[in-house]
Amino acid sequence: MGAPTGFRCRRRKTGRRNQFNVGFETQVSKLLSFSGEYLWKFTYGAYDFDVLLNSPLTFPTQFRKSKIDGALFRATVAPTHGFAGYVTVSHVRSRLFGPETGGVSFSPPYSIARPDHDQGLAMNLYTRYQIGHRGPVGGVSYRYDGGLVAVAVPDMATALRLTGDEQGQMGLHCDETFATVSQPIRSCSGTLGATRVRIPRAGTENDDRNPPRIAVRNTTNLSIGQDDLFRHEEQSLSLRFDMVNVGDVDGLYNFLSTFSGTHFVSPRSFTGQMRYAF
Repeated sequence: MGAPTGFRCRRRKTGRRNQFNVGFETQVSKLLSFSGEYLWKFTYGAYDFDVLLNSPLTFPTQFRKSKIDGALFRATVAPTHGFAGYVTVSHVRSRLFGPETGGVSFSPPYSIARPDHDQGLAMNLYTRYQIGHRGPVGGVSYRYDGGLVAVAVPDMATALRLTGDEQGQMGLHCDETFATVSQPIRSCSGTLGATRVRIPRAGTENDDRNPPRIAVRNTTNLSIGQDDLFRHEEQSLSLRFDMVNVGDVDGLYNFLSTFSGTHFVSPRSFTGQMRYAF
């Protein structure tokens, strides 16, 4: 059987990496502190992987170089009058620079691309309040995700070639008609879009500056509980209740990732926990 179109095999070489980190931490007051970090990682002869058609077979591929940089900023409020909390803001930018210099590749060559662990902006906010020193504790967490790069669907033409199941997972629709397992969308004379994946409009896609991404999502979680609700000698009882995804947000973490597949955001759910120690 002949090799797939675009098949290339080159001798691999050992990669070289330089990484630089810079950060700070400061205590503004007894209640407020800030910390931050920025990293730059440069790899010459960087490795990634490529997939053989639609099979589960993957092969290492070496690129001319890669650049990864990212920042993390955190503000923390120490416990005061029952309140405490923190907020973090981060971003990760990852880029592979062609051409391929080693390994096995089945994809067309490219100059710059972003792998699927690149995410422009993410934010976490958590706050809690406790009544007294040993009273009930309530907490609220909020998360914003700017969306990972979705390398499997670089444009709408690719989306139209996916199976009905895959189109349904990404929320592909033509006007008001959504794709299903039995009725995939193969053409659209109206407005073609997707609810869970953000695909650039025709003519605007850029592998570096404007790649396809998982749609932005905002999720909120709630929790309430109390330790030592009941205590007698060496015995104690604790209770905890959690509500995940309060707004029942419908979204994806990733889409058709080679090693992890497709994962949906957990729907709204409730859990309860009771702990008895003796």
